[in-house]
Amino acid sequence: MPPRILLIGAGRFGREHLAEWRRLDAQGEATLAGVVTRANLGPLHGSDAGVAVHAELSDALLRDVDAVDIVTPPHTHAALVRRCLPFAHVLVEKPLATSPEEAAGLVACARANGHVLAVGHLFRFHPVVHELARVVPSGGIGRAESRGASSTQWARVRGGMRLISSSCTCSTSSMPSSASSRRSSSAGPRAS
Repeated sequence: MPPRILLIGAGRFGREHLAEWRRLDAQGEATLAGVVTRANLGPLHGSDAGVAVHAELSDALLRDVDAVDIVTPPHTHAALVRRCLPFAHVLVEKPLATSPEEAAGLVACARANGHVLAVGHLFRFHPVVHELARVVPSGGIGRAESRGASSTQWARVRGGMRLISSSCTCSTSSMPSSASSRRSSSAGPRAS
């Protein structure tokens, strides 16, 4: 029997999770038990008809599912995770918490309740990242010269989109070993 999933949050990003849970439900991989949202329920009609929509999270809902997917504003994550862990496994969008101490408390809560607590890190599981992790150490594409991370987050505002922060993308630059050697010898000695 596929796991029963409760989605909490159906805003812009929550709708992406909803689409994936519906796809997994259609494939028999999971059962979307419902959506909890305080947002306008109008967008959950039409193609999403048939999904049980709840305005409030209740113990009864939590007792009826195997896992919860939390896709709400970041400041709500810790309280929702703490509320759900006694009942079910939890997947929460990042950030898990607003402080290391709060995060440690949630990890302890998950352990105490025997449930899995996972934070959504999409690129950690991306096929390209896995391929880079396999190829770069082998030297198959040369020696890694630098690594970095950055991403851009956008917010929907009246009249369009606006950049709200720049935080974290994976990038690795490397050169084939022979090119790296030529550059090193022509540029003089390299600092170690």
